[in-house]
Amino acid sequence: MVQELVRGQGIRMRAAVTTLLSLVALTRFGHSADSDGGQCESGAGKATSRDDRIPGWKTAMFEGANNGSLHLVVDTMKAGAEHSRLVAFQGCRIVTLLAQLEGGAKRDDLCVLGAIPAVTSAMGAHKPSAKVQAMGCAAMQALADGNANHTEATVRSGGAEVVGWVMAHLGPYNDRVAEYCIAATASLSMDATGAARLGNAGAVESVVETMRAHIGKGKVDIQLFGCAALQRLAENCEANVKRLAGHPHAISAVVDALKKFGDHPTLLSVCGGLLQGPQKHRYLPG
Repeated sequence: MVQELVRGQGIRMRAAVTTLLSLVALTRFGHSADSDGGQCESGAGKATSRDDRIPGWKTAMFEGANNGSLHLVVDTMKAGAEHSRLVAFQGCRIVTLLAQLEGGAKRDDLCVLGAIPAVTSAMGAHKPSAKVQAMGCAAMQALADGNANHTEATVRSGGAEVVGWVMAHLGPYNDRVAEYCIAATASLSMDATGAARLGNAGAVESVVETMRAHIGKGKVDIQLFGCAALQRLAENCEANVKRLAGHPHAISAVVDALKKFGDHPTLLSVCGGLLQGPQKHRYLPG
């Protein structure tokens, strides 16, 4: 159920991102709140000097996406993402879309070309940017998406620690970060190493706090994928079972999700399973 659920998020995300990000229209994006206005930025997001390479990096990524030149997209992202918040954001955005096209047929090539470390590096260079972090988590979820090899590669590239940091610092305060980061958490915790590393990065506690922070905002997916992530984290790591059972707000977070969205059949099954499922998969006292 959880794996199907996480893969379902990829399908819904694909439709949303395709609507927002038609490759024909890509060049029109560049004046958002995360645009760097042609400035070279430090990892803290502070403009330091003008960098005339940024328009060229943007154009190269767009052309690579339109022409199917995946290596151009990834190589350009590696070269420019640490220097520009805009390049980092658009690079993660393009990787997300490409990873979901044609049933994920391009995912293997993207991973071979180094898209995973390119995404984690872009996120690490722009930690204060909610847009970069949200789209980076979307990219990691799209690249992993239930594939054991890609999930392992994402974890090996530091994806678990990056996602754990994003969830703790931005998840409770930004609904898009919350949704995409929780989906990435659920994907990466299908790997036992990923579940352990996410647990060590505070993901159990951060998922609970993010669910609590967004319960009143009507975002069912945050609650649904929050319960899925908690179930996957506990299922694949014994230490996370203890973290979850010992969290003072874990039960109330799940109960509140059930009260708010109890008429949602999938949420009822996934969240309810944490409290009342078979003993093997019940990680909270009912």
